[in-house]
Amino acid sequence: MWGNAFLQQAKSDWKVYREIKDLPLDDCHKLYYLRITTEKLGKAALLKGGGYNPENIRKHKLFVKYLQQAHRNPNLCKALKMRPHQVKEYIDGVLSIANSIQNLVPGEGNNGANAEYPWEISGKIYIPASYKFPEAKLLETVEGRKFLNLVKSILENFESAY
Repeated sequence: MWGNAFLQQAKSDWKVYREIKDLPLDDCHKLYYLRITTEKLGKAALLKGGGYNPENIRKHKLFVKYLQQAHRNPNLCKALKMRPHQVKEYIDGVLSIANSIQNLVPGEGNNGANAEYPWEISGKIYIPASYKFPEAKLLETVEGRKFLNLVKSILENFESAY
């Protein structure tokens, strides 16, 4: 039940991300919706895959943990039309971007850049709306497009994979 709930919300967040990604909005808004999509997608997969319950998925930073084990799911590999080693290689190639997006969460040891709240470093206050997030540029690279394609593919094939 909880896995389905997180999946439905991840799909809704992804829809918002897709609608706003090309609009002339501040990058923080686009990155926020991408981050919460991946957070909820990771939680949905971990819950549906077993071994996790609503109590042990309260952290924000679970998407990378999910990706690191995704190649072990034969149904996901089949849905993605790849062999496990191909899924692992693909994910390994985008893991640094996934980690960068995941780390945009405020709190949980992050006292720096995040897409939601202003932060301070060495007496200087940074505002997400005016901050130039390097993650936004990363999404425009080949690896960034591969990452976005992976998120889209997992969302589209989730039911057959889990």
